[in-house]
Amino acid sequence: MKVALAVTALCFAGAGAWYFVNEPKVQRTAPGIDLRHQAAGVRLRKAQNVSPTEEYPGPDGKVVYLTQEQFRVANAAASLPLPGYDRQLAAALAIEDPDARAKKLVEIVESPPRGEEGDATVLSLWALVIGALAAPPQTAVQKEGRARVDAAIGCRFVPRAKSLMPIPKCASPATLVPAYVMAGVGAAPLVLVLGAALVRRKRPAAPAPSDARKRAKRRRADGDAALDAS
Repeated sequence: MKVALAVTALCFAGAGAWYFVNEPKVQRTAPGIDLRHQAAGVRLRKAQNVSPTEEYPGPDGKVVYLTQEQFRVANAAASLPLPGYDRQLAAALAIEDPDARAKKLVEIVESPPRGEEGDATVLSLWALVIGALAAPPQTAVQKEGRARVDAAIGCRFVPRAKSLMPIPKCASPATLVPAYVMAGVGAAPLVLVLGAALVRRKRPAAPAPSDARKRAKRRRADGDAALDAS
C-alpha cells in the first residue's frame, strides 16, 4: 500500500508541475488582425531608400525621424490595446544598422504578456514588423529574427483556417497530454488501494475462537440433554 501511495503522489506531483509550467504556453485561438496593421507592415517589405523626414516621439520623448512608411507603422501601433509600443517601434525603425534594428524589433514582438490584450497586441506587432524583417538586403540576423517572431506567433496561437495573413506553424507546440497521462497513471494505484480497503471493510469478520468454542459446547450440552430426555 505504501508503494502504491508513493507512486500516486509522485505521478500527481509530476502532473501538477507539468500543467502549471506548460498551461500558459498552450496555443490559443488567434484574435483578428486589423487590416490597417497588415497593410502598413506590408509596405515595409520594400527597401526604405528615402531620407527619413517624419518626426515621431521615442520612448524617452526624444524625437526620431522616420520614412513615411515607417511613420505609418508607428502611427498604426498607437491604436494597440497595450500602450507605448508605437514609440518603441518608432525608435527601433529609426535605427540605421539593419542587424541592430532587426534585434530590437524581435525584442519588441516577444515582449507583450499573455492575456487578451497582450494577445491582440503581439499579433498586430508581428503584422507590423514582419515586413521590415523581410526587407532587402537580407542579412543572417534578419532571417533569424523573422524565424524567431514567426515561431513566437505560431507557438502562441492556433492557425486560423481562413486568414489573409496565415499564422505560422509551430514546430513543437506546448501540450498538456503528459500531465493527463501522469495523472491517469497516478490514479490507478490509488483506485486499487481504495478498492481493496472497501472490500476488506465490507467482508464479515470471522468469529473469535472463544465464541466458536462456546457455541460448540452449548450444542454438545443440548445434544446430551436431548438424549437424557429420550
